[in-house]
Amino acid sequence: MTEKELQKYLQERFPCENEACDWKEFKNLKHLFNGKEGDDVISYVAAISSMNGGHLVIGVKDHSLDIIGTDTYNYDPQTSTLRLVRECPNLPTEGLKIEEFITSDTNRKVWVINIPRHMPRLPVYAHKKLWQRVEDNLVEMSKSRLDCILNESLAVDDWSAQIIPDATIDDLEPKAIAVAREKYKELFNGARDAEIDSWTDEVFLNKAKLTRKSAITRTTIILLGRPESDHFLNPSICKVRWFLRDERDSNKDFKVFTIPMILAIEEIGSIIRNTTYTYTVSGSMFPESMSRYDTFTLREPLNNAIAHQDYSRSSHIDVIEYEDEKLCFSIADIMLLDSVQKGNSISREAANYLRKKGYVEGRYPNVFLSSKVVAPTQHVGLKASYIKNRSFDDDYFKRLILDYIREYGKAERIDLFTLIGKMLPEYMTDQQRYDKLTNLLSALKRKGKVIYNGKYWLLVK
Repeated sequence: MTEKELQKYLQERFPCENEACDWKEFKNLKHLFNGKEGDDVISYVAAISSMNGGHLVIGVKDHSLDIIGTDTYNYDPQTSTLRLVRECPNLPTEGLKIEEFITSDTNRKVWVINIPRHMPRLPVYAHKKLWQRVEDNLVEMSKSRLDCILNESLAVDDWSAQIIPDATIDDLEPKAIAVAREKYKELFNGARDAEIDSWTDEVFLNKAKLTRKSAITRTTIILLGRPESDHFLNPSICKVRWFLRDERDSNKDFKVFTIPMILAIEEIGSIIRNTTYTYTVSGSMFPESMSRYDTFTLREPLNNAIAHQDYSRSSHIDVIEYEDEKLCFSIADIMLLDSVQKGNSISREAANYLRKKGYVEGRYPNVFLSSKVVAPTQHVGLKASYIKNRSFDDDYFKRLILDYIREYGKAERIDLFTLIGKMLPEYMTDQQRYDKLTNLLSALKRKGKVIYNGKYWLLVK
């Protein structure tokens, strides 16, 4: 989009600055991403997260939102997301996302950092301090604000019942509302058809408890939302994948269904091959017919999957139809991948099976979800975890060690462990990370790059 179009887009999304939104020029991120405490990117991210979450718009003029652009130096959205997680202790990864815009006419770059709210009783740090916004500046968090966070309730919210403030009835699919209305009538066996038909859509949705006092919830969007309204669920997803497989477990057909789920259930039911069998009954001259699956058998498992799915995990619901007349709504792959994601141990045979399919990487028993699994999910937390597990190559860590010693003249082992420890794969224990550092230092010493004087590591002059 052009600079004028981008400015209009930003003004519509972020019309004013407040505790949940800040506009910052930050013309060059080289020294402003992690720079002066209280006046850099990580400080603002920590402050916004420690309130109720929000947005940080970078590359725009303060007070006016005029686009001036930012030089992101060697930062890109993905690596910068990882740096935010690393530099801001307690910053949640769920919902953390950096959007990058480059104007087509002036080639100016703008970043929008979507910042999630802090976890209950866990304020977010930057530069080992807590921050809050007061008017247009950041100050260290007051004791009263910190007390509010530390005394927050730990009760788990119902994700699906959360209201979406920006969503309206116009974001719902009229055909889906009509189907829901017909199903609601079935509850009364036709006794209230005329009354229900007289209700407006708003009245019907409230009485059917599909909205909360006319407010649109995530459940409303999942069941009735237009397909283009799925952005209200980001970063979570609500999709059902249908596979048709032969007896050798090879895919022969594939289709993805998205919201509204009340229509998706009907569509999935219509494409599943429900063969009709005709047979004769002893003592009768008329043949009888029977479908392979009755309506309940087809729809009830899918209804349950949609109702009980943990959408915050950004995972799909899979329906696998086999040509040899078998229908599965849950498969071993999903359960195994769930165990891998949670860090639970799996057998060597299971790991080999997942590796053969390209679902995991890493050396057993420290396997982790592969890029093939993580990339399609659009889940920032999973992507960040993948990068941490994959880690970087040894040359990258050696350069970091040399740069650190060059910058500060010397380094103790604990300094270097702090430098690279969190960047090593998540599956490593502290002892394994310590051993890794030892190996890196030994390699640099053998090459004549560094020496050890009994206390400090120094560069070889």
